[in-house]
Amino acid sequence: MERMNDVETLESALLDAETLESALLDAETLESALLDAETLESALLDAGLLPSIVIFSDFTI
Repeated sequence: MERMNDVETLESALLDAETLESALLDAETLESALLDAETLESALLDAGLLPSIVIFSDFTI
């Protein structure tokens, strides 16, 4: 019975590791997307296609 618990614990740890690995890959993808967005923003600013100052207003009623 103890052996079965050890196997279940190991299986759970492996699933946790896979979840962590997936989360890390998602974080790397998000970081890459953010860097791409910054590069795009910089290119648009350099081309004069974006204003250098953007003011956002949020009107809620």
